[in-house]
Amino acid sequence: MWRLWQGLKHPANDPMYVRVMDDIYDDATRLSRLFQNVLLQGQIWLWPLLFIIDMRLVCLMVFSGTISGMILTLRISNRIAIEQKSRTYDLLCLTPGGTIRTLWAISTGSLHRERAFEILNSLEAWVVRFGLFIPFVISSQLFLQRVLGMKGTITLTWGIGCILLFYIDHIQATVFGCLSGMLAAQQAVSLDQRLWALVIFTAFQVTSYLVTIMLCLFVLPDVCSVLKDIGISTEISQMLLTVIAFYVLRQAIIELSWRKLLDNTNTRPVDTDFLTSENPYPQFKLHDDTQTVARA
Repeated sequence: MWRLWQGLKHPANDPMYVRVMDDIYDDATRLSRLFQNVLLQGQIWLWPLLFIIDMRLVCLMVFSGTISGMILTLRISNRIAIEQKSRTYDLLCLTPGGTIRTLWAISTGSLHRERAFEILNSLEAWVVRFGLFIPFVISSQLFLQRVLGMKGTITLTWGIGCILLFYIDHIQATVFGCLSGMLAAQQAVSLDQRLWALVIFTAFQVTSYLVTIMLCLFVLPDVCSVLKDIGISTEISQMLLTVIAFYVLRQAIIELSWRKLLDNTNTRPVDTDFLTSENPYPQFKLHDDTQTVARA
């Protein structure tokens, strides 16, 4: 995951990447692009606006990673569908980089278009997120007490845990959003590609949330009671185990998805050095995906 994250942060400035960044090749409607930009730029100003309207609405900030990931998924799958509809996708896959680098260039180009990645990960965006974290904790505490009838307060330990969960969710949602968009290229119909990518990403988010909540409520308390007998604080151990379970579960899914993508594109793991290399095409070689060659 971290290698993919670094590759997304520092993409190779190759011609394929520049092609995706160019507005000339984008036929998306202005209304759709405006809506996407509002939600992406909302990482800076939308949450303070919701806080001014009603402090409880800032709880929606916990889904900012899901919202941005869904937009990135749609952007990537839509761009791949456009290339396939114009019958240029198979030709692009015949370039020296092959299918995997074509998909990666489309993914990073869609991610960095209109400064989307810079906005999502800018210093201003993170200052806003952490600045609203205290109201978010207060709102969450009111929700737990009034709606669910749970007693007690959210301590500093769980406050730190929520920050870690929020940060992990942001990175992993961005990475898996790109992966689901690239995996959608294997679908035949363009509409199915967008829908398939969106469903896969949503399932990833919802499933990981539910599994983590179930573990936190029904499994980890028994484990923490055992750890308490050896002198480890129950609260600290439950927070750490919750964060670790959330991270490991999603990390495993991302790893399996990346291996599935490599398998679908006939790519060996040794051929993925372009993720961290500044040279986009260090070695010219004929692409070995016979299906792509046959289609082209």
